[in-house]
Amino acid sequence: MHIKINSIRKAAAEINCSVCSKKDIKWNRFVCLLCFNYNLCLKCYVDKESDMWHRPYHPIQRVLSEADFFKFRNGVVGPDICLNCPFCGRLSLSIADYLQHCEQKHGHENFTTRCSVCAAFGKPEARSMQFLYENHLVKHREPSKVLNCSTCEKSAFPGNRYTCLLCPEYTQCEECYQAKRQNFQHVSYHPMQEILPKEKYATRTSSTVNIFRCLFCGDGGFSANGLTNHCHKLHEDTGKRSLLSTVYCPICTVCQIINNQSLQAYSLLKEPLLDHLKNFHGLLPGAEDPQLEPTNCTICLLKLDAIPTKKYCRCSHNSFHDQCIRIWLVRVPTCPICRAHRAG
Repeated sequence: MHIKINSIRKAAAEINCSVCSKKDIKWNRFVCLLCFNYNLCLKCYVDKESDMWHRPYHPIQRVLSEADFFKFRNGVVGPDICLNCPFCGRLSLSIADYLQHCEQKHGHENFTTRCSVCAAFGKPEARSMQFLYENHLVKHREPSKVLNCSTCEKSAFPGNRYTCLLCPEYTQCEECYQAKRQNFQHVSYHPMQEILPKEKYATRTSSTVNIFRCLFCGDGGFSANGLTNHCHKLHEDTGKRSLLSTVYCPICTVCQIINNQSLQAYSLLKEPLLDHLKNFHGLLPGAEDPQLEPTNCTICLLKLDAIPTKKYCRCSHNSFHDQCIRIWLVRVPTCPICRAHRAG
């Protein structure tokens, strides 16, 4: 679920630890869902410190770290998140389970509390008490929107889809895109963002990370960091200008369509692209991408179905088929990549 969340960096007031008074603990802190404006830093939470107003049985919600916060913003499949029910204290709920649990088990509750979703994402409004009923929980349920092919009007089609980054909600199925069909709304040289089926994004490989297309020049094959570096290097002047026409963010476009959301929600830019990448996605020039999972065996060069769990060598390399590395080590007792000795 891709949630409507405001950047923690825009919080109006500084957040301090309620016990040790440590300043600026916006990220990775712990919030009481019942006490007014009660926050703990990691150290005080681990040491089970508290003040006279807080009760140890009150449900506590952990706020995401900065890295996990922007993983939700920049990825199709976000990191795992554990939510605590403010009513019964049930732990380790996913977002979907939390919403269902509160509606089914606590729809009759008549006291006020904080929303665990708002608290986990550090939304400034989470500092005040809110009624936890459907009138608030509905804000976390995105309206489902099915996009039809703009050319053949096919609905809910399988496979890849392609969305124009300049035309309003212009989407094509793979058949129409490959056949280069178009309607009067679209111009052939407009950049089209490819969007894969959601299940393919579960594994971080080159084909699922390097997926974004530049809306200025149409170049493709960028990761989120790569797109940011590219735009700063080649389109800095254009990227800082105010937008006078309809322009969609490639990152938001992929995430929203995968999660059945309206393109108008986030991707329709209301500020220059470089400002949007910085303020909404936390992307700055110069950042490097994390190492991706290998997709091919280093020895036979064929596709890897799964990464071996057994450690064959003293190094951390494991991009081999089990059979390939066993045969290799019979002939050469060292890692085929770094020449580290075999384990054991």
